[in-house]
Amino acid sequence: MTRWSIFRGDSLTRKEIAMRKIIEASLIEFGTKGYELASTNSIYKAAGVSKGSIFLYFKSKAELFYEVFKYYLIVLNDELNKLNFDGINDVFDKMMEVVLWKMKYFSMRPLESKVLMEAVLSPPKEVEAKIMSHIDELTILSTSYLFKDIDMNHFSSDYSKDEVIDYIQIGLNGLQHEIINKGNSFDNYDLVRKKSLKFIKTLLKGMEK
Repeated sequence: MTRWSIFRGDSLTRKEIAMRKIIEASLIEFGTKGYELASTNSIYKAAGVSKGSIFLYFKSKAELFYEVFKYYLIVLNDELNKLNFDGINDVFDKMMEVVLWKMKYFSMRPLESKVLMEAVLSPPKEVEAKIMSHIDELTILSTSYLFKDIDMNHFSSDYSKDEVIDYIQIGLNGLQHEIINKGNSFDNYDLVRKKSLKFIKTLLKGMEK
């Protein structure tokens, strides 16, 4: 994935500049309209490049979508790797740090969010295998990753580990809706975090012994 690191520098060749413009224009097109309705004609016009440039560099619309997904996955992981968990030992506290960070990140970058989610949930068949090869890079954002070592001794035998994780995920989906879709602000991050952590702990108590 280091191919796209060339976009981070200032000394780019004409080809690299054109490719970056295409990637950036594609994010808007795919993120706004979705893959099926997105138009390569709109992309090349918005990017200010020749129509032939898209298929010269990316071969097909599906390949372009894949490269846009891959590029913004790199951006996402670069930002995620900046998180500092020093001093956070509790798995629930760590989970909330990641979950709230993810919510804030995607609320500020809705186009990236839509492209990444479409790539995972309904990828173009032509590049589905390529996209799925990157799924491991997304697991750090998932509940299953954060709770893979959860101590089941705290929970009632009525619940399997998969059920506990599944119910937590359902709760987090509702929490995300409450925080993002209802327009809550992240300006008071500590208050949002405290409320969210209390919600998750309340949810967990219902499954404890």
